Amino acid sequence: AAETPKGHTLHPHTLLTQDKKTRQPQRMATTRTLSALLLVVLLGSLGVAAQSCTTPNDCQFTAGKPYCYKGSCVVCNPEYSLKDCDCPPGSYCVSSPNDPNAGSCQEYQSSIIGRNCDVSLKDMGMTTINGVNDAVFCGLVIYNTNYTAEWVEWEGSCQKGKCFECSSAPIPTLPFAYCSDGRGCIVNKLGYAPVGVFSWAFALKSPLFLSFYGIIGTTLLGAFSILVGFFGVIYFRQKAINRASRSRKRSYSNTSARSDYEDDLPLETENLIN
Repeated sequence: AAETPKGHTLHPHTLLTQDKKTRQPQRMATTRTLSALLLVVLLGSLGVAAQSCTTPNDCQFTAGKPYCYKGSCVVCNPEYSLKDCDCPPGSYCVSSPNDPNAGSCQEYQSSIIGRNCDVSLKDMGMTTINGVNDAVFCGLVIYNTNYTAEWVEWEGSCQKGKCFECSSAPIPTLPFAYCSDGRGCIVNKLGYAPVGVFSWAFALKSPLFLSFYGIIGTTLLGAFSILVGFFGVIYFRQKAINRASRSRKRSYSNTSARSDYEDDLPLETENLIN
């Protein structure tokens, strides 16, 4: 028997009942957790089995994963030169051969974009050393255990000491198509611009693009005005020519009619008229 704070004695059966009530929710929570883990493992194993491949044709009907890479259907092809084009703008295709996530799309690391960088390391990722100059390289480098570079996952654009996704150089107002889906570098960030400089994405991001639109609009308006003036002159000139031609025809018709009338008159009447 046990005593309560007030000194009352509790029956052992009462204690057993309370203990069961306390342990029952804990057991139910544990059961639910184990069931959830089992379900995740089961779905994961089924997913891997469904996405396995031996030839490229095996991925034909795998939604969103059309490439066969190292026995699995993946989102992007790590061996393709434009591998990042298979991923949404702002993401890259994981391509390190030793990375278990190779063939998947990952967002550019926010810890790299916008940080300070050394422009002299452009295209020099494989020469960087972990712990020495890796933090000032504009991109993501995978390093070996001896601190040397093993793989460059992606490289951005270092401009004025800041790391950006891409470069708008050499002509910011003319887009450079990185991929065939219409994406381009819009103010140092990848985005969709299907019709190039005529896309709203350019006009809404930079005042420079707005001025470019103004120049284009003024040029088109001037060209349209010239065309309207040119065809207007031709139209009114032709209209004046037609009017003069009709006037001459009427004058000639009246003269001919008068001559015919005079020819029909007797000589005496004609002399009187003259």
